[in-house]
Amino acid sequence: TDNMMDILQTFEDKLEALDHTIQPILRKTQVLTQRQHNINNTIDSVEKIIKNADLANGTTADVPSIDADYKAYLDWLSDVYEGVQYFKERTRFRKADQALHKLKDLLEDGVKECMREFSRRLTPERE
Repeated sequence: TDNMMDILQTFEDKLEALDHTIQPILRKTQVLTQRQHNINNTIDSVEKIIKNADLANGTTADVPSIDADYKAYLDWLSDVYEGVQYFKERTRFRKADQALHKLKDLLEDGVKECMREFSRRLTPERE
């Protein structure tokens, strides 16, 4: 039994040494993981800013045709709505008020266009 105790003690000593060696690596890994998380969040935030700013600065050529593909048009209109909400919540950005104004105008015009299109589709064609 003394031999078994010696074996167990040696095993425990080696585990403690291993734990002591691994702790700095574990701490560095946690720091790196947190940094990666922060970088990913920053990239996501920048992508949202770019997407919404591009939408506000887009041209009419960027707007899908409601006649050709109303689903794409509604998706675009949904993106515009999300852009309005985005800039309403983030007024601290430089030129956010300009982007918000442009997006509100796009949204208003887009809703009007939808109303015209749906009215046109619901109105029976005269032959």
